[in-house]
Amino acid sequence: MGLFNRIFKREKAEGKAKAAKPVKKEEFKGLSRLEAALKLVSDTPNAKNRREFSSALIEALFYIPLSEKGEPDVIEVETPRKIKVHLKTVKDEEGKILLPVYTSKKLFEKQNPGMDSLSISSKDLMLMLENSGASVLLINPDYEISGEVKVSDLAALAAAAGFKTKESNVALIMVKDGSTIHVSKIFRELTQEQYDYLKEAFSKYPEVVKAYTFTGIFEEGVPQDVVGVCFTGTRMKALSILQSISPGLSKALLGDQKINFLGFLEGPLVTQVESIVPAFYKKG
Repeated sequence: MGLFNRIFKREKAEGKAKAAKPVKKEEFKGLSRLEAALKLVSDTPNAKNRREFSSALIEALFYIPLSEKGEPDVIEVETPRKIKVHLKTVKDEEGKILLPVYTSKKLFEKQNPGMDSLSISSKDLMLMLENSGASVLLINPDYEISGEVKVSDLAALAAAAGFKTKESNVALIMVKDGSTIHVSKIFRELTQEQYDYLKEAFSKYPEVVKAYTFTGIFEEGVPQDVVGVCFTGTRMKALSILQSISPGLSKALLGDQKINFLGFLEGPLVTQVESIVPAFYKKG
């Protein structure tokens, strides 16, 4: 059976969408494609601008601060050309490793005078950061056009675009209505307490057979954290259960952050999902 429901914690009504600002060409003079897309999506985060940002991100060239081995907050990685380099990072209050990256050589030198840099394509950067421990890219920190991107989102976008990683970690699922979803291994793992919370919630419904967590890229083109729920029984019953439990689970898991619940019935779709990610919950 096909995918039948997507529930997003966002305003769906077109009337509630943020109105697009008039674009003035002079605002984008001298900006790279990624800088222009970042400015657009920051000012007006609609579907069109999110798709353009995702596309520009995959094609971008970054400049990254280099450091010496043994200095604080440095990670050692290997470039696709097998050269070991040491990248300067920062840590947030939760201990996550954040990697500053810059969208131009000029901006890098302005923000980091006297430092050496590594210039690297977005796709090669994704390969280089596999298993590095870095979780977030800080794009142009301390600059007016700046943003943050999860390393897992970059990897999922690159895989969905057909870029090969060191291991197979993405599946393209075709749905009966002609739409598609890319399923990629989740990188932002939930805590054991959060998994236990989900398991307890699902155990109350005999129709819930299995559940998964992964990164999904829907037709909107933006990676999103997903809890996939496999049901047995009728489509309407499963839809009713998913609609009743997902808002409360979203709030409990991520507070004000976005999480998606994707429901599907037993069938070929389950095999496709399980080729990428294992189920964290199984009935019985």
